[in-house]
Amino acid sequence: MRGSDPAALTPGDPTAEPLWGLQWDMTQIDVDDALRVRFGTGETAALDAAARAHGVSSHALVSGIIARAELAECAEDATVALLTPVDFRGRITPPIPLRSVTALCGFSYVAVGDAPTADIARTVADRIRADVRDGTVLRTAVSPMPDPRTRRHGPPVLISNLGEVPAPVAPAGLEVLDFHAQIVR
Repeated sequence: MRGSDPAALTPGDPTAEPLWGLQWDMTQIDVDDALRVRFGTGETAALDAAARAHGVSSHALVSGIIARAELAECAEDATVALLTPVDFRGRITPPIPLRSVTALCGFSYVAVGDAPTADIARTVADRIRADVRDGTVLRTAVSPMPDPRTRRHGPPVLISNLGEVPAPVAPAGLEVLDFHAQIVR
């Protein structure tokens, strides 16, 4: 399915590759130092339903979609590296309350080749679960890619899923227009 044209997909077809019928409004893509796509309620519901239908999380599905887009721009048999920040505050004992630290995350890394989106999504989901289970996520809180072998696929595509971000409380007269998360070292 390399190089599939999203415009050629049948709208609303939940099995269409690579986007499973999700409608993308390219005018809503905000490009600065990162590509950011915002989903409304309808898009989120469609994404969640597609992910559930394939037994993966929305994050894994989005990772599969992004990987397919990246791979469409690469040579045949290319591999793309995906890096997922994983918030582990609630995964340790005792759990760290949400507002106790600004950010506390480790990373899950996987390299994928050209495959159907659902297969890539399952690979991403399986790797995240394994990295949480074996302690990789905790170890990578210090450095996202401590193992030099992980660098052989080039710079990774960092994919995060903040979920719904509640509107911040602002003083009277101050309006918050945007929120942009960033990971810095």
